[in-house]
Amino acid sequence: MVDTSKPDLQGLHAELRGGAEQRLQLALSAGNFGVWDWDIASGAVTWSDEIYRFYRLHPDSLIPQLDSFVERVHPDDRADVQAAIEGSIEDGKPYHVVFRGLRSDDEIIWLEAWGQVVRGQSDQPVGMIGLVQDATSRLRAEEERAQLLKRERDARTEAEAGRQRMAFLTQAFRVLGASLDLDTTVNRLLGLVVPHLGDWATVYLVRDGRIEPMGGRHRDTQKQPILDALIESVEVEFDSPGGIADVLNNGATILELEFDERLLEEAGLDAEQRSQVDEIGVESYMVVPLRASDRIIGALSIGGAVGARPYGRDDLELAERIADRAGVAINNALQFTLRTKIAKVLQKSLLPAGFPDIPGCRLAGTYRSAGEGLDVGGDFYDAFQIDRTRFAVAIGDVSGKGHEAAAITALTRHTLRAAAVSSPNPVEVLTAANEVLLGQASDSRFCTAAFGVATIGEAGRITFDFANAGHLPPLVARSDGRVEPVECDGVLLGMFDDASFEDISVELSEGDVLLLYTDGLTDVHIDGHMLGEEWLRAELASLRNRSVNEIVRTIEERVTQTGGLLVDDVAIMAVKVVG
Repeated sequence: MVDTSKPDLQGLHAELRGGAEQRLQLALSAGNFGVWDWDIASGAVTWSDEIYRFYRLHPDSLIPQLDSFVERVHPDDRADVQAAIEGSIEDGKPYHVVFRGLRSDDEIIWLEAWGQVVRGQSDQPVGMIGLVQDATSRLRAEEERAQLLKRERDARTEAEAGRQRMAFLTQAFRVLGASLDLDTTVNRLLGLVVPHLGDWATVYLVRDGRIEPMGGRHRDTQKQPILDALIESVEVEFDSPGGIADVLNNGATILELEFDERLLEEAGLDAEQRSQVDEIGVESYMVVPLRASDRIIGALSIGGAVGARPYGRDDLELAERIADRAGVAINNALQFTLRTKIAKVLQKSLLPAGFPDIPGCRLAGTYRSAGEGLDVGGDFYDAFQIDRTRFAVAIGDVSGKGHEAAAITALTRHTLRAAAVSSPNPVEVLTAANEVLLGQASDSRFCTAAFGVATIGEAGRITFDFANAGHLPPLVARSDGRVEPVECDGVLLGMFDDASFEDISVELSEGDVLLLYTDGLTDVHIDGHMLGEEWLRAELASLRNRSVNEIVRTIEERVTQTGGLLVDDVAIMAVKVVG
């Protein structure tokens, strides 16, 4: 290290030459300074006793020369010291160096030296004079302070990195647990790790005994299509070489500092696929398992592009913690998807596969589940032909949800069908259904229902005979815009041994619409209020001239477009007389 700062060496030289040497030596000794004087012409060098002491040398042990001084400089510092001396002689400027010296026992000592050229009468350099001070203790103290400061900075940096990792994990856990949709969960996982942990990432899941790619993400949007094409074209199987199959087979994590090109050959990739790997940029990468309890359900691979910092243990630990939470979230989404699929299939089995072809009539129906659709609802509707001139319509609502409600729904629906064939009287049909439910249903289950038998008359007229078991009355929208309820009394099915039901007849003409519905339609909550029957009557009146399919579809859409909360499932069925 070279510095141009210096003490007053010219004054020091004058003091020595002026006869005040003894007094000056005392002052320098008190300050732990050594003095040296070099005569360029003779080469003679004079050292004060302090310099000998610095080097642990006896004054009689050597003859001071410039070479003997240079020999006592650490080999790694000699060039800098010599350059400082030569530069000072050449330009006349003082020098300041800090260097390592070698004591007589080869112990290293740190010395700080100042030098000044002495000029003669012709202004030519005739010598040099300088001071030397033992700086070992001071520099070691400064080094210790620097190390302490560095450790403090490192600790703060590590603490901040830990805080950021914890904040990231907290966000990751919240994001991953926010959805039960499988595709959404996978996309959120990819969005978390890219670009926070890597330049690219892929997710593979084990589904139905196969390894299925669920998608990938690249930091560079221009390279995203290349990654997608590579994932689609390369089929990963359980005996495939490389990280994905290994992790899925044994569950061990993989951390590679650099990519082994031999894997491409072992995997049998063609020229185009290898080119895609090169364009994506694969260097250091990690592969971690996605677990659900003790099962490995998939694998997450994360990689850095060429030139990126190689991954370390901290990166792998963070990836593993994210993968653990992601495995739970993905498994929940898989289970939710499976349960939803089963519920939809079962719910579909409780509804008619189609409507009978009734001369002069058109029928339509729809069903919407409240909530996530995990549980089978108890709402149902049905329509079936009894004979050439008669057909039946029914709608009902079993209390509760789930498999028990589904069982009661199926029992009620099939009982109504069987009873109507043997005795097409609505009151007798509901009475038969009540007797069956009393024998089969639990005390906590009951069912509301409206059942009607339609008889096709002359001139396109249809007469409906209705009976009601505690259900909402159907609505009839006349062609002139009037909307009337079809009201008759009756108790719930499956609740009373002595249940009684009333019947009523209603006649429909061309253009009239009969609407049957469950209470989930009118019980939609908006701003603390329910839509109610008045809303439905107004909607039906405004839609009466449309086709029956449009009427049903539009009512359902308007309910969902209100932004209201569905508190119960919704079943809707409509019959329109078309002449």
